[in-house]
Amino acid sequence: MYESETVDKLVAELTLEEKCRLVAGVTAWRTAAIDRLGIPAMKMSDGPNGVRGELGVEEATPSVVVPVGIVQGATWNP
Repeated sequence: MYESETVDKLVAELTLEEKCRLVAGVTAWRTAAIDRLGIPAMKMSDGPNGVRGELGVEEATPSVVVPVGIVQGATWNP
């Protein structure tokens, strides 16, 4: 994990193009890597139901699917 001072330094060293690449991403699930600063690509998720695979339905990779917290909370009956 990076300390905030390190993050601030890295952000200051990013070019405008690199900042745009980080926000736009490379695929629907991954950010761009910025090799010159040692920033790796990161996998993203789209919700509280667990991280899914990146392939289509036919080629889906195994993943953990659990009820989201709000659903579990909605089952509480005092």
